[in-house]
Amino acid sequence: MFRNYFKVAFRNIIRHKGFSFINIAGLTLGLTACLLIGLFVRDEKQFDKFITDGDRVHRIYYQITSPEGTSNIATTPPMFTTALQQQFPEVDKTLRILNHQSKELVEVGDKKLYEEQGLFSEPAFFDFFPLKMKYGSSVEALKEPASIVISNEMAERYFGNEDPVGKEVIFDKEPLQVKAVFYNNPKFHLPVNYIIPLALIGLPKERLESWEWYGFNNYIKLKEGVDANSLQTKFQNYAQPFIGGEGASSKPWFQPLGNIHLHSADFKYDASIRGNITYVK
Repeated sequence: MFRNYFKVAFRNIIRHKGFSFINIAGLTLGLTACLLIGLFVRDEKQFDKFITDGDRVHRIYYQITSPEGTSNIATTPPMFTTALQQQFPEVDKTLRILNHQSKELVEVGDKKLYEEQGLFSEPAFFDFFPLKMKYGSSVEALKEPASIVISNEMAERYFGNEDPVGKEVIFDKEPLQVKAVFYNNPKFHLPVNYIIPLALIGLPKERLESWEWYGFNNYIKLKEGVDANSLQTKFQNYAQPFIGGEGASSKPWFQPLGNIHLHSADFKYDASIRGNITYVK
């Protein structure tokens, strides 16, 4: 029976070649478009899925509402995480990162290149973002100030196929020791080429205790079972006396890690890799 169906179908295709070509081409184009759209949507939704306990990690951002409108600011004061760690037992860990956007001279022997996409981070970086290591260990890799952790691509530029752990890199005339080499994950929201301990900068105490210097990407990891919305409301009330401005309403908000890539298109001063949920929808 099926053989007869195929014969009839084949004869109709031969008899109506033009009409058949239009139908088959249209079906092919439609299926291809659906597959490509599906791949795009799936790819965009994979960001930060590799991070263990990612559902407990939030980035703190700042929202300012004024007569001119509402602005979301990705960078926030360093005291946000300090206060959260000290005053709220619901918080398990905190992390402060300074994005370093400018190019810096890196020297290894006779090789001198300018590198960008660097981060100055507190030691807890790999507790939050467990990037896979090629050489060395992430444990205490950022503990000593004169240290640097570099990407696999950066390691190949200066050391070829050698293990660079323990070797010296001259960063902006400062000698640093390579502690580890990580594989860059293309689905990590932070584009990063190297990581240097925040302690190396030697920021003064008054800067780290500031409620008004909006220089950091602040992250928190909540303890299991904690309601993020409830803690967010409590922290907003706590922080209000320190951040209230004239003529504008200012509030800190918690952004789930899984929302950073697709829900930050309108954020200011955001160095992360950003998509757009509107395009995905």
